Amino acid sequence: MPEPEPLDCGTPFEVHYSRISAAFTLILVALIGGSMAWTGFLLLWLPVFWLVGLLTLGLTAVFVLPVGLRALRALGSRDAPMVFDDEGVTDTRRKPSFAAWRDIHQVTLGYGETAYMLRIDFREREVAAQYISGPFSLGRIIRRLYARGDWNLDLWYLRGSRHELLRIALAYRSAGIRKRVVAARVERPEGWTGPL
Repeated sequence: MPEPEPLDCGTPFEVHYSRISAAFTLILVALIGGSMAWTGFLLLWLPVFWLVGLLTLGLTAVFVLPVGLRALRALGSRDAPMVFDDEGVTDTRRKPSFAAWRDIHQVTLGYGETAYMLRIDFREREVAAQYISGPFSLGRIIRRLYARGDWNLDLWYLRGSRHELLRIALAYRSAGIRKRVVAARVERPEGWTGPL
């Protein structure tokens, strides 16, 4: 396996959508969702199977339609949804959309390094509270069940493998830490004076 190229962490790194991945997903959704919807529609008119038809249409709307809408949004987008720089990470699909490296404790891939999601954990609970929903929300319950991070960034339909995007995030995080250490050294030329 070839060694990855070093990154220039002085310039922002924009992660764009993969149009091929989004188009392929959209074709699959059209085929699967279309056949499910057609089957459900036909079953509605049979006296015995109308309930099965209704259930099939409901499953199509709940599971297939959101995937198709996300793929359609990815196919039509021109701007980079995710940007890494030495100050932090920006994901324009989320609110809030920016997290500073100085607040981030760790960056990993979710679900035991197998998910298409960057899992970001914050150093302090007060900062993390901005990025996660209320105490009784569905998002918080799902996060606890699946051991996800405080801020989870979706990597589906983005260019590059999930491991490559994790490597880029960690490189920019290191550059941000290095920048803060150098700035602190300039402010205090006598060195560290605090407790060890």
